[in-house]
Amino acid sequence: MTVSSLSICLALKKISETTCGTRPETIHIKIIDPLGRIISVSLPSEYQSEVFSYLSQHIGIQQPVRGQPLLLTSNQASAVVALALNSLASRSAA
Repeated sequence: MTVSSLSICLALKKISETTCGTRPETIHIKIIDPLGRIISVSLPSEYQSEVFSYLSQHIGIQQPVRGQPLLLTSNQASAVVALALNSLASRSAA
């Protein structure tokens, strides 16, 4: 499944809210390799540790070096969106 930049952004805002209690105002998403669908994600520094740790724990995404953007493949981006959707579904079921 191919996901849009907007869906990735919304998913990361939801994950930020879950892990940090608040949503960042901005998340910068850039497709750096359109053919290979490599996506660069920059979160504000105050969200990075918790969000990247959450992604690592739940879907095995390797945490970037502090201050560096998160690089996602198309499959990893889809997994981030699915994780956020599953989080929403489990909250509404509770």
